[in-house]
Amino acid sequence: MNVYSVFVFAVLAISSVSGIINLGGGKKCGGNGGYGNGGYGSGIVIGSSRNIIYISKRHEKRVEEDSHSKYIYSNLAVSKHLGNNIFELASLLGISRVLHRIPVIFVYNQTYNEMLNRVNNSIPGLLDQYLFLNESIPRDVKSLDFNIKCCIFENPNKLLSINDRFLHLTGLYYQSFKYFSGMQNELKSYLRKIPEQSFRLPSSSSKNHISCIHIRRGDFFKVGFHVADERFIRKTIKLIRRKETHPGQQITFVLFGDDLPFLKHLQKTADKDQKTNYFVSKNSVTEDLVYAMNNCDSVFISGEF
Repeated sequence: MNVYSVFVFAVLAISSVSGIINLGGGKKCGGNGGYGNGGYGSGIVIGSSRNIIYISKRHEKRVEEDSHSKYIYSNLAVSKHLGNNIFELASLLGISRVLHRIPVIFVYNQTYNEMLNRVNNSIPGLLDQYLFLNESIPRDVKSLDFNIKCCIFENPNKLLSINDRFLHLTGLYYQSFKYFSGMQNELKSYLRKIPEQSFRLPSSSSKNHISCIHIRRGDFFKVGFHVADERFIRKTIKLIRRKETHPGQQITFVLFGDDLPFLKHLQKTADKDQKTNYFVSKNSVTEDLVYAMNNCDSVFISGEF
């Protein structure tokens, strides 16, 4: 898969990348509908209603009874989009592996619950790698400035000499694939399983090259970020057609994004020929992620999911 992107998105970009071109509160810990594979039932719940601890299968020990393990947690951009959430959690998991620490999430307000439910709907296996504490971050633990610059890799090996039991990182986003390098197959296995027929989109084959175009516009307008306009997207499609079209193979563009009228306009006014088709996805973000991993032969991302 060749990936044309502004951001290297955590799940899509690591699926099988061969090259990159840079174009410039809530529910309690118990019962059904929780975090992890199929809900909280994949782990155990300990404690009173004020201080509930959810521990996944990997971490079936109470923190206060386990004096040998070490833990790591970080500030999280919980109010951001799913792509930001997955990237952070995948990166923190990778960092925890390097440091031989158990990754922890403190769930102390409704926004955290909403983020966890959002991630659980898409990639439940990732949450099974975390330990959840239903309380605020303790004030008497060691905080460390790490990954302060959003998208620049900082080697976690520098933290190996820290022996504190709890380590709190103050960074955000962790948007470098280097934090989870080598974990591609593991992370893909964590995605929610969705039947292929539910996508209502074409499948990749030896005769059909699927090129996926993701366009994020809505919130980018509000915060003043650069937004891919029609002219830019058409030039991108033209570039992909030139580089990815092969003899005897049809190319199909599947358009994803948060601005459905814009996507439909692109589809309706696109230059078409007998070897080019256009589809607009009306699926959920979770379905788009799973579809992309299984079918996209090339991907362009103008902003995270």
